[in-house]
Amino acid sequence: MALALFYQGIIIAGFGFIGQTWLLKNYLPSKVTIISLSQPVFGVFLAWIILNETPGIELVFATILVVIGSYISVKK
Repeated sequence: MALALFYQGIIIAGFGFIGQTWLLKNYLPSKVTIISLSQPVFGVFLAWIILNETPGIELVFATILVVIGSYISVKK
């Protein structure tokens, strides 16, 4: 349990923070935000592929809305 907490807290959160800080330093914040907002879409997709979970219709609809919103943000 302690090893899992260490891994989640230090490795995952630490590298995530360092990565996001580096991205904000080198790219426009508007682009970094779009990548951050697309994270749930990748989470749903990877859960479907790796864990063999079946997403419900509301989750599919919400994912489509996030993709459309990200596309509109990129086009402007």
